[in-house]
Amino acid sequence: MVLLMAGTVVCLPVVLPRILAGVEVNPWKIAQPLLFLMLLPLLAGLIAHAKFPSLPVWLRPSLGFVSNLSGLVVVVLIVALNFKSVLSVFGTGAIFAGVVFVVLSAWTGWLLGGPDRATGDPDVVNRASAMYGTPDAIAARLDELRKVGVGYVLVNGGGSGGGERGRASLRRFAREVMPAFADAMPTAQAAE
Repeated sequence: MVLLMAGTVVCLPVVLPRILAGVEVNPWKIAQPLLFLMLLPLLAGLIAHAKFPSLPVWLRPSLGFVSNLSGLVVVVLIVALNFKSVLSVFGTGAIFAGVVFVVLSAWTGWLLGGPDRATGDPDVVNRASAMYGTPDAIAARLDELRKVGVGYVLVNGGGSGGGERGRASLRRFAREVMPAFADAMPTAQAAE
């Protein structure tokens, strides 16, 4: 979401003047509502989650429904209350600019994420990117990555259910998998 917000603030001032003659776009006017309506609530949510880890599990079902319903109501009200303005947008090129932005964003996501991520098959994505199994199997997979030049991996115990189970999984990883790679790290890095 943050990447999309940054892309919007950077892309729209560059693209819109090229498509719509005489249009001037102020990046701060675009960034301001994104900052106050998206980034600050996101930050507040992250802080609340850090202080009250069980809160999202309790709130998710009801807030998910409220969020979907309110989003639908807002879209319907915007179109209904501004119907003449919405109709006047057709033929100006703004719809075309929006479509170009969405297509370029989707293409960039596909290009950076790969086709399996774009198709959205969670099983394919998990099997291709997640590492799970015995410590020996994980060490073998990490060794394959090391041989093709991967220098760093992100380790996450959340797939083990998070909480104590996730911490136990990370401790087991440190105890049973990491020693296989101790000689591969320079001494200064190993000490960090």
